Amino acid sequence: MNSLLKSKLLKFINFIATVNLVVYLVACLTPYIHPIHFSFLTFLAIGFPILIVSICFWMVIYLFINAKKSVLFFVIMLAGFKNITNTFGLNVSAKNDNVKPVNAIRIISWNVRGFVAVVNNKNIYGGSFKGFINYIKKTNADVVCLQDFDQDSLPNNTNSLQYIKDSLGYKNVYFSVDFNMPNKNGFYKYGTCIFSKFPIVQSNSIRYNDGIHFNESLGFADIIVNKKSIRIFTTHLKSMYTNILPTAKTTDFKYQIDDTNLVLHSTKLEKLQRFDISHIKQANIIKNVMDTTKIPFVFCADLNAVPTSFVYSLISHNLNDAFLQNNFGWGSTYSSKIPFLRIDVILMSKQLKAINYKSPQLILSDHYPVIADIVLVE
Repeated sequence: MNSLLKSKLLKFINFIATVNLVVYLVACLTPYIHPIHFSFLTFLAIGFPILIVSICFWMVIYLFINAKKSVLFFVIMLAGFKNITNTFGLNVSAKNDNVKPVNAIRIISWNVRGFVAVVNNKNIYGGSFKGFINYIKKTNADVVCLQDFDQDSLPNNTNSLQYIKDSLGYKNVYFSVDFNMPNKNGFYKYGTCIFSKFPIVQSNSIRYNDGIHFNESLGFADIIVNKKSIRIFTTHLKSMYTNILPTAKTTDFKYQIDDTNLVLHSTKLEKLQRFDISHIKQANIIKNVMDTTKIPFVFCADLNAVPTSFVYSLISHNLNDAFLQNNFGWGSTYSSKIPFLRIDVILMSKQLKAINYKSPQLILSDHYPVIADIVLVE
């Protein structure tokens, strides 16, 4: 290769690497800057794992070109320390045991997508219900938090809530109903549900009331474990409907009536921008409630936000993350073409810690179950 061509190639490499580096440095700001000011940060938060891989790629390339620049890339990579540690589990001795420790509380958090299965491009209500039931039974969980939960009469006349309560032994239930309407089966209720084998002594929900027709909520139930109270929170932050097409009928999906035009006629990027702002409003309510909670608590949620987002950073501040305590590598809780979307979490106050975590990739919902064994550390 002649010197002129080599010089031009090196300049091109330097230019591409510099652009990559600048984008990475901006992406390092995603936990700190409210997206209402810079909406593009939402996309950089989602793409951060790709950016960190690209920085590692340039570190290797520059080892053969300019070792000092390789070291510089490593140093600059550390600017993303918060995003890296929020995204990447560093527990090399992580366990994923199926056997529950004697002194632990096993909790499942799962967005069950209304028990809807897609068969031959048709949504079949109750189509995956037995699969959910069988798996929950297999885990022997003490507490089950279900988001996108529907209570309806399934095609075989099974009442979903009553069936789980009776057949799996969860005698204590709190259903935070966000939507209620009559239908041909008599009723339809939607929200989040907490099933517990431990007594529930208090329960309630806090509405987000973010100015839309269809309000979701933060539900909670106080359970008694070995004579100690532990609060279980569960919630589902607003869905973004990125896969809804303009040809969809409004009866085909649960939608916020004020946002119908946005849902049906906007690009995926526009939806991400809009709903990220709504998530932050909901996150502020959640954080205020948790900050005033005096007893140990566990927070189970479908955040619809990644660990590098402003939303996750706000909610998880000063809390333990079951995934980060018990995993090595990147996690995924959502079935998508993007393989690193960890949008479902189990977080807990500092009086608690997780000693086991797993999220098996079951194709029952568009979300995978998140399971953690938790113990008191007081």
